[in-house]
Amino acid sequence: MQLNQLQSLKQLCLALAEFYRFPDEQFYQELISGEWTEMIGELGQKAGLTGRKPRLSFDLTFSALKQEYIRSFIGVGEPAAPPVESIYKVWTADPSAQVVFARQKGYLMGDSALHIRYLLESLGLELPAELAYQPDHLAVLLELLVFFLETPEPNQVVQYLEDHFDWLPDFYDRLSEIKANELYLEVTSLLMECLQQMTVLLQGLSSIEEVS
Repeated sequence: MQLNQLQSLKQLCLALAEFYRFPDEQFYQELISGEWTEMIGELGQKAGLTGRKPRLSFDLTFSALKQEYIRSFIGVGEPAAPPVESIYKVWTADPSAQVVFARQKGYLMGDSALHIRYLLESLGLELPAELAYQPDHLAVLLELLVFFLETPEPNQVVQYLEDHFDWLPDFYDRLSEIKANELYLEVTSLLMECLQQMTVLLQGLSSIEEVS
């Protein structure tokens, strides 16, 4: 049962990763038709989540969806909530760092980004060109998580979850502050629920392995 739930959570993570990428026409059609929300609702139920489906509060044109993505996740002359880990953490914990913003938040390519870039390089994985300077973008973090779920070492996956997804509550709060479309808030809430459930299942599997 746990393995089946974990498999559904893995598929759910892949589906949610697509949501945080810049939308293309195919994804828009899946979203506006209800196909995408139907899929993640079913996966959520199989994974033991609430089965709550993100809702479109109103119909969005493809152009409006792209504009909302830019406003919420990129920002042009106004506050935004980038789905990038480094933004929400102190730039570096290195005490020898001399840059003036070393202990500040809000900057790209911090410690977390360097760690993810190292992991990708060591695994022979490549970043999409559009995310070359955002290796700790949420879409990348989720796809790397799915990669790690193939490992027989649940403790390592739990550590990855603890190290690289602890910023999501701050991300959610930022989305609320900028009044992002309700869909962004609902999907992010679902993602946090998904990762919490995954952590519980992995910890359970780890305990079983230790006993055996």
